[in-house]
Order: sequence, then C-alpha cells, then structure tokens
Amino acid sequence: MNFIELKRKDGTRFLIDFNSHWEIDDRGGNPALWQNHEQARNMNCANTYEEVRAKLLKKEDQ
Repeated sequence: MNFIELKRKDGTRFLIDFNSHWEIDDRGGNPALWQNHEQARNMNCANTYEEVRAKLLKKEDQ
C-alpha cells in the first residue's frame, strides 16, 4: 500500500491509498477509522490516527 496524506476543506486530515481504495480518517484522540469505499467496509482501529500515520508513513520512507 502507498498512503498519502490529504486534508479536507474542513481541515480534517486523512490518509488514502488510491490503488487499494483504503482511507484512514483522523478522529482526534479517538481510534482511527479505516474505510474502503469500493468494498463498503469500515473498521475501527485500536490506534489513533497519529499512531497509524507514524507507522505507515515511516514504513514507506524505508
């Protein structure tokens, strides 16, 4: 997966991978929400957006 970080008009940040169609939404201090619009799937993550972001973007830098 190759996630990039984007920002919505309201300022909310999210990570998206255009190939797999997964999107990870920032919900403040709450667990991040993973969504796949093509498969109509949602998953609540155990980690916050910042934790997920740090892991995914660090992995891509290597």
